Amino acid sequence: MSEARGRKEEAVERITPALRVFLGDFAPGSAEVLARWIFGDDAARTKALELVEGYLATKPAIVTGIAPYALIRLGQPARTLEVLQAGPTGNDALAFGVLWGPYGRAARALPAFPEFARKVGLAGHWDRHGAPDGCRRVGTLDYRCE
Repeated sequence: MSEARGRKEEAVERITPALRVFLGDFAPGSAEVLARWIFGDDAARTKALELVEGYLATKPAIVTGIAPYALIRLGQPARTLEVLQAGPTGNDALAFGVLWGPYGRAARALPAFPEFARKVGLAGHWDRHGAPDGCRRVGTLDYRCE
């Protein structure tokens, strides 16, 4: 509501504590940077991408779900697929949820997406149970999505 009323600073203040829950392994101040980027601060976008990549460079055993979420929102669909394919996240619902929403369209349309779907087990699941909306089967373990 704050953003809709043009009160971006208030919106940043309100979302920052929620973001901190997901950013335990990130550098201090990351929640504020991400909040500013979410609400349209272009300068914060560059910093947000640096924070996410800096976190990923530490090679965490289990990647926090906010990392691929942020990457896809930051317009990095190929990098998002790389991160998700590499292993589990601490919150796959957050990570895969954004992949199947409007922000994930660019990732689903990538030529690398069918291989990603095979590697993470989605294609096998779809072969057994049917393709999800927006995807079509073109062969065994082979899907094209929009």
